[in-house]
Amino acid sequence: MALSGGLLSASLQPESALPLQCMPVRFMQSWSTPVGLRHRRSLARCGQFFTRSLPAVGQFCCGALLFCMATQSATFRLTVMRLWSLHPKYLDAKGLVALWREALLAKAVLCGATRGYIHHPQLERFREHPHSRSAINAYLAAIQDEATARGYNFNRAKVGPVRAVPAIAVTSGQLAYEWHHLRTKLAVRSPAVHARWSELATPACHPLFRRKPGPVASWERVSSGKTRRSVY
Repeated sequence: MALSGGLLSASLQPESALPLQCMPVRFMQSWSTPVGLRHRRSLARCGQFFTRSLPAVGQFCCGALLFCMATQSATFRLTVMRLWSLHPKYLDAKGLVALWREALLAKAVLCGATRGYIHHPQLERFREHPHSRSAINAYLAAIQDEATARGYNFNRAKVGPVRAVPAIAVTSGQLAYEWHHLRTKLAVRSPAVHARWSELATPACHPLFRRKPGPVASWERVSSGKTRRSVY
């Protein structure tokens, strides 16, 4: 199987194969792509036309609609972004591609290449690392190694230089939380992968991390003790 290794990744399933509840997710994610950017620019031009042609109330309603359509994707992605503490070998194909994409986005944030997501809680532990850019490169390298082992084509050039860096501590509680979260997703999305790891009680963490005793991390956004919904 050959998968794209850039920020944009080819869909692993046709749209018709996706559950109905995933369709709005796919639509909103598409607004973050270069094609989506062109759509937003087209909407902006339409908005300029309508604001010149419509009375004041119509201008307000049209502008509000265009603004919501152009920004809903960024808001949604901020909610579901996840940089797994678990080893990437546990992910199915869709999850591995999504992790690669989000880790590349995290790298862009840490390098100051984008103004979005700068306060995302998933980035806190990387920001606190004394060598944050080298840490995210090491994180990406492990994902790319797993992809290569599976025969996928993730672009190594996007990783950047990889150096030995101090490991990031991750609590046993955080790993247990993520393991439950992932297995719940796999049970629905990839039953075969779920079955492969169903008997594993203590998963390995990503090579960048080291396990230590402790509860769920403070940066993990947990609502009412329930796992936040995610697309991967």
